[in-house]
Amino acid sequence: MPTVLSDDWNLHHPLWSRTADPAKESTEQTVDWLVRNGYTIKNEKGTPTFFSHSHRTWSTLDLTFTNPAATELDVAKHWQIDEESSFGSDHFALRWTIDYGAAKVENVMGEKYNFKDTDPAKWRDTFRRALYTHAEPLQPLHQTDHMLSADVLDAAADALTNAMQDANAAAAKVRKPSDKARPWWNQELHNAAKMIADLRSQSLAHAQRWGTQAKADAKTHEATVASGLRLPDDPSSTQLIMYIDDGKIYVSSLSLDTNVHILKRAYDKVDAWLISVGLTPDLIKRELMHYSNRRRDKNYSPTITLSGANGTDTVIAAWQRKLNEPSMAWDCLQTQYGAYPKNITTQITALEIEAAIPPIRHHLNLVRDNAAIRLNKLGDFSPIIQRLPETWQRHRVDTPPPPCPTHRRVTARRRKPPASTRLNDLASLSDPQNERLEPLALPPWQ
Repeated sequence: MPTVLSDDWNLHHPLWSRTADPAKESTEQTVDWLVRNGYTIKNEKGTPTFFSHSHRTWSTLDLTFTNPAATELDVAKHWQIDEESSFGSDHFALRWTIDYGAAKVENVMGEKYNFKDTDPAKWRDTFRRALYTHAEPLQPLHQTDHMLSADVLDAAADALTNAMQDANAAAAKVRKPSDKARPWWNQELHNAAKMIADLRSQSLAHAQRWGTQAKADAKTHEATVASGLRLPDDPSSTQLIMYIDDGKIYVSSLSLDTNVHILKRAYDKVDAWLISVGLTPDLIKRELMHYSNRRRDKNYSPTITLSGANGTDTVIAAWQRKLNEPSMAWDCLQTQYGAYPKNITTQITALEIEAAIPPIRHHLNLVRDNAAIRLNKLGDFSPIIQRLPETWQRHRVDTPPPPCPTHRRVTARRRKPPASTRLNDLASLSDPQNERLEPLALPPWQ
């Protein structure tokens, strides 16, 4: 007889799990029994069917097996793991089609009932009384010592259906159609559930634990955030900070694996942009940091694989720091970058453009010119004016010499003073004939 075994087995074994950890003795006994009886597994190795909401881990626990007769007849057609139909459960739905000339079954009752306001206790009591009414066709089901014929099973199924129909008619209210009634499950909810399932399947745990490449894009992320839906591991927005020759990318979520996956995708985009503007990251100064205060992350530091020179991949090890927030995990990827050695743009010029600041030589010239202009605001008795050439001294007065010489003293090794000083060079940028301002000549109120 064709037989299909499908359930939450809650067993781990290298035949269907991603890891190759040894299985328990009870699991090995179950596998031996399945092999002896010729059963074939429908699951693909490593494909997850369970996502733990508390531990944020993936597992393959829901399994389907078919015996030789069922495999030959292809009883479980179109077998698939349907994440969309999980509806918030941590187990994904297993779906397949049993097709023996199947036809769509219409509502045998002809009536639709509203079970929302139905009393469960009243319905169960009514159903028990209805079972006694149809007890005769159901009696053969208690005989487990011999095989039942198809006619007996069909009669029992009809009796069970009739008992349920009688209970519905007696305990439930008939649902009356309304022109203003809106279907509870509509296309909008269908699209939202599908989006959640797609994002879950693209989560970083797939890339790290199952080896599959996630294909999440920015439009899907933005649309999901705008709709108010919760993303897997609830990641924050990815932040990028760049200043001069330093850059940092950081993100937070409920999983270190999710953070690493998001950082890798963000780094690839930033790397491509740096190359497009003539910059390249420093491969040696890249580092990954994990910030977490959760016990399960104490000895767990996932690495990140980034593209390196000549198309080679580089694995960046991570180090952890303690975070005050107990429920979140925060990750940071930072690097330094500079200009291409072969680029005609010098490194300083490229960094000035990247930092959006004026060239440093123009900035220093501006500071120097402003300092030279300020010489015209000094009084005649200022020590600075006394160090300048005589053209700056309008009234020669007898004043004490400056406390410090304007240059080094003449010694045996230095027989003559320098031709000029930095203060004289600064004074040469201004003109002593310009209008002299004396801010303290009059009180401010005059």
